[in-house]
Amino acid sequence: MDRDWTQFEKSYFAVPGKWSWRQAPPRWKRIVALSDSGKEMDTQPGIKVNVVAAELEFPGEKWNLAFKFEPAQEVAFNGTELRFAIGSWTNDSWQVGFCRPGELETWRASK
Repeated sequence: MDRDWTQFEKSYFAVPGKWSWRQAPPRWKRIVALSDSGKEMDTQPGIKVNVVAAELEFPGEKWNLAFKFEPAQEVAFNGTELRFAIGSWTNDSWQVGFCRPGELETWRASK
């Protein structure tokens, strides 16, 4: 976000969760959250999760969707839908891309 151009303190995002897939329905393979003590830990989807990264699995496929938040952001999960806000004036960022199944850490390290 360009601090000089952005007019609002926070920018709000929603990633739709209605995925159509030819095999089993997509599901969260891994969600990496930040604990209150600042350590990364795996967690389950919830209404308010302080997320560092997440991997949405498309069973039987070569690629999964990968999400990364810097710094960790409060994310609301509703099935496979994501809703979150990031600081527009604080250099907060988020990324989405593709990772091989189970290789979220490799994808995170490459960006």
